[in-house]
Amino acid sequence: KKAYIEGKFSNAFDLKVGSTDLPWIPYAEGVYGYRYIENTLSDKAKVGTSADWGVHASGKLGPIFSYAISAVNGNGYKNTSRAKSVDVEGRLSAKLDQFDFAIGGYTGKLGATYGVATPHTANRFNARLVGDRAKIGVEYFSANDYSAAIVKGAAEDKADGYSVFGGYRLTPVYTLIGRYDDVKPNKDTNSSKEDKYYNFGVQYAAFKNVNFALMMKHDELKS
Repeated sequence: KKAYIEGKFSNAFDLKVGSTDLPWIPYAEGVYGYRYIENTLSDKAKVGTSADWGVHASGKLGPIFSYAISAVNGNGYKNTSRAKSVDVEGRLSAKLDQFDFAIGGYTGKLGATYGVATPHTANRFNARLVGDRAKIGVEYFSANDYSAAIVKGAAEDKADGYSVFGGYRLTPVYTLIGRYDDVKPNKDTNSSKEDKYYNFGVQYAAFKNVNFALMMKHDELKS
């Protein structure tokens, strides 16, 4: 998944060339803290990927702000074939007192190759707010034409969704966990289609860096 050359020139400018983390999904996973139970909203809705081949810059802009921006192939880390254009993903985040806030976005052709017509461009907007102390937060995304088939096709489409999640520590070793997602994946082509997901359960911190969880999950797609 990761193979890159890195040069760290300062805290404000770290440069990687190759395949490595993209700005949004790995950041969201790190703040969420329960990726081993379920992937985060944009990843689960398939409107993003976690890594890709390209040039990646990131850094901290003082004690509050940080950023990440990537110019990538658009195929994802599993596909190294050359694309005809460069896709761009970025994120600006801030840590204010006990809150982590971030906005991000993506634009590009999703790895379309030379000689293939691409009448549409994939675009995505993300926002996320998380309370650091209790890990209670909300995430939102809105995407236009976000699939390789739509980029090359005649019809346009939109998607959006939100996720509300949190964890409450009962004791030093037991934490209650819950999450609810609501996604509309095809707002133009199938406006009644809706994906509702929730989970809840308890996490047990057995040892340092070793957690177990007993969870109930429910995922329902209606159209």
